[in-house]
Amino acid sequence: MTTPENKLRHVAADAPRVMVVDGSKLVRRLIGDVLVRELAGAEVVACAGIGEAREALAAGP
Repeated sequence: MTTPENKLRHVAADAPRVMVVDGSKLVRRLIGDVLVRELAGAEVVACAGIGEAREALAAGP
């Protein structure tokens, strides 16, 4: 049985950054909302495609 304390134990940082890449703005928003709700302090980087994702990776740490 999973408890809230160990449910996300594989997340290494206190403020993880998660990239969501999907062609649908609605899907990116829905996934991003769940990630922000479930991962306290998470920063979601939403990208519409691979080109945008590469730009985001090049621009950030």
